[in-house]
Amino acid sequence: MPSIPPTVRLSLLAACLVAAAGCDSGADRFGPPTSAEILRVTVSAVPFADPSGDGWDGTGGGGPEVYFRLFDDVVDYRTRPGDDRLNPRDDDGFVFALDGTDPWYSDAEALDLPMVWDVDPGYRVRSLRDPLYVALFDYDPTTGDDPMGATETFSLIDIAPARASDEAVILRLDGFDRNDDPTAAVRVSLTIRFLD
Repeated sequence: MPSIPPTVRLSLLAACLVAAAGCDSGADRFGPPTSAEILRVTVSAVPFADPSGDGWDGTGGGGPEVYFRLFDDVVDYRTRPGDDRLNPRDDDGFVFALDGTDPWYSDAEALDLPMVWDVDPGYRVRSLRDPLYVALFDYDPTTGDDPMGATETFSLIDIAPARASDEAVILRLDGFDRNDDPTAAVRVSLTIRFLD
């Protein structure tokens, strides 16, 4: 067998190392996450009766027109609902309720659960340390939207993986109605992708 000159051997070894680096499993191609995208919002529990015990649309019948809003923790959703970061009513160009054409679930009832909104493209949260929460509202074009309840506060840094990846993570959040009644549950899940 003919011998391979040392310079050719080094070149072959370097080529093999470069090829091996390009064939990794993908685990090393991502760095630590620096931001995230919210890809989907899922509501699996909502107070279907207002705090007085009536329906959200009064005694006239029909369930609430449910939609969500994402807030910074420093904003009170009951007094400053317009200071949201994300909501399907204002952002209906990229936030879609999966039940139809409206940005809310009309005449919602328990059979409509879970209520799902896709966010496409994803909503970018630039700082993983931002304290955020999700609030639920009943859309009403004549009397103004009624705040229904809110989730606990969260920061994405608390669930961020060591490395960003293409895999989505689901964050489950619990909360209560607008009077913090523990019997009136709010439950929301966020599908999140972390970015480097």
